[in-house]
Amino acid sequence: MKLSLEQIKSITQGVVDCVEVDGHIHFHRLPHDLFHLYSDKPHLKPFANCTAGIRLRFRSDTTQIHLGMTFKAGPRPRYDVELWIDGEQHVYGAKEAAAWDEVIYKGQGTHTFDLWLPHCSKAELQFLEMSHGAWIEPLSPSKIRCLAYGDSITQGLNATLPSQTWLGQVALALDADIHNLGVGGACLDEGLSSIPVPGDFNLITIKYGTNDFCWHLVPQLRENAAKLVEWNRRAFPNAKILLITPMPDFVPGDEEKLDSLGNCREDYRTGLLECAKEIGVPCVYGPDLLNSPDLMSDGVHPSDAGMKQISDRLVPIIQELLAVKG
Repeated sequence: MKLSLEQIKSITQGVVDCVEVDGHIHFHRLPHDLFHLYSDKPHLKPFANCTAGIRLRFRSDTTQIHLGMTFKAGPRPRYDVELWIDGEQHVYGAKEAAAWDEVIYKGQGTHTFDLWLPHCSKAELQFLEMSHGAWIEPLSPSKIRCLAYGDSITQGLNATLPSQTWLGQVALALDADIHNLGVGGACLDEGLSSIPVPGDFNLITIKYGTNDFCWHLVPQLRENAAKLVEWNRRAFPNAKILLITPMPDFVPGDEEKLDSLGNCREDYRTGLLECAKEIGVPCVYGPDLLNSPDLMSDGVHPSDAGMKQISDRLVPIIQELLAVKG
């Protein structure tokens, strides 16, 4: 039994839409205007195309799941999908960008299934087949519904698996639904504060600044942060908003570099902390989340262990912010 487009839509989390093109289902993670903000810049388009944070979550009594995907090349050659069955992880996928299919489940009984798509490449769905006569229902929305703005660290670049990103770890720790708007190379652009994102979110995280050092000055970063916070306050009046400053850059010499106003990267962190205080939102100082080169996969991006530490230190902050129990 092949699931229809409407059935796929009903179980997919972390998208604004799913559309069928030439028999393949395409997952649109970014709102149309946001996608074009990035796709018009050649260095950002490969990141914007990725299916980062997208999950298909459902309960079913199916005795088999047959999955067919087409993987497209992205910023990293990672084409893994994860299937979590009642909280137990199973990893599948291809070694290269290509069409791929596999029976990823055989069993009995009713189970909760959670299928994670690749975070560093684009995945199109050829088919998702259940056993004949099986029933399927989407999971109820989680109590924590997070919209996450950010750059490559939010997207999860260099994490080995989708669930190993810091947002993936937060989702697992808090049973949260997360819509990942992270795009590698992105800045806290003014245009973000005029693009609506459909959904019902009670937590907004905003984590930029690593790339802004190259493109924006501190006053512009502060102004754009304030505008994005105000935009989300109007769009989601009941949501809590959390700013997160950049973490340290461990590329030799980067932290000492100065912009045209004589500001270093630490001044960008300080600028966001001061902005957050002025507009009345909490702000996490990035080095408090991660401040060791031993937890990095390169000078800029955390390793899996680094991603886990970021999550471990953010989870209690989020719990306190939302007044949810650990």
